[in-house]
Amino acid sequence: MKYADKCRHYYAEVEHLCVNTWRGIVRKIEGTLEQRRAKKEKESSADRAARVTASATKWMAFFTLVLAATSVGTVWILINQLHEMHAGGIDTHALAAAAQDASGAATDQADAAQQFSDTAEDINTGINGAVDQLQNAAENTKTTIRNAQQAFRDEQRAWVGVQATAPDGFTETIPWKVDVIFFNSGRTPAHNVKSSGMYITSPVPIAGPPADNIAQLVFHPGHSIAPQAMFHHILGQFVPAEGITTLQEEGAKTLVSQYQAIKDGKLFLYYYGILKYDDNSGHHRETQFCIYLADPATKQPGICDGFNEMN
Repeated sequence: MKYADKCRHYYAEVEHLCVNTWRGIVRKIEGTLEQRRAKKEKESSADRAARVTASATKWMAFFTLVLAATSVGTVWILINQLHEMHAGGIDTHALAAAAQDASGAATDQADAAQQFSDTAEDINTGINGAVDQLQNAAENTKTTIRNAQQAFRDEQRAWVGVQATAPDGFTETIPWKVDVIFFNSGRTPAHNVKSSGMYITSPVPIAGPPADNIAQLVFHPGHSIAPQAMFHHILGQFVPAEGITTLQEEGAKTLVSQYQAIKDGKLFLYYYGILKYDDNSGHHRETQFCIYLADPATKQPGICDGFNEMN
């Protein structure tokens, strides 16, 4: 028991000494750092620059010594390797000769492998070229067939255009009447025929009807147009069997009321419209027309510069 008490007392003193010593060291380090910090804060710019320069000089000297030691060690290693290489010169020569022979054999094998690879590559290139030629030929054949089919359909389809116009009369009580004659020059009938027509007057010549007026066109169904047959669309005349709308009646009155201005050349009168139909392939087609009263005295029409297309 006495021995144990002595040991505990001894270890307690050692522990107390260690703790105090460590605390003293820490306080010493903290004090030193605080003094250096305070000293740096009081330094002038010149003193700080001198201190940094001195520190950099010390580090440069240290690294110079390290590099010098490294260089000496490197030279010593190279000298030892030179002695070993000289002592084993004969063995090295034999190994070099054997390595050269092995390299020559490997080169021969590589050349043979390269020749085989080149031959296989040539064969593969030839096959790819033949495949490309076959694909191009097949594509050209398809294109030729498609073009031939399209040409045949175009040759057989209905082509409806304006063949002529037959004008008649224009007085203070009767509007200008024009028979627009469409002709199917194709080899198949034009189906689902619909026609439309309106008039417009303008104080200045125009190339064709404005887009707003074209949007107001009203289409009426008509009969199919057989190959080499005609379709008549009469403007300025009302068919009793079809009746007359309020808009048509007001339009006719307005046109008659403008007769004198049109006759005197103060207004220009235009008739325009569209004929729609389907061809033998079911494609929707349109034929535009636009004519104007070129000579009020003879009632002869002229062709507008625009809006006379067909597809």
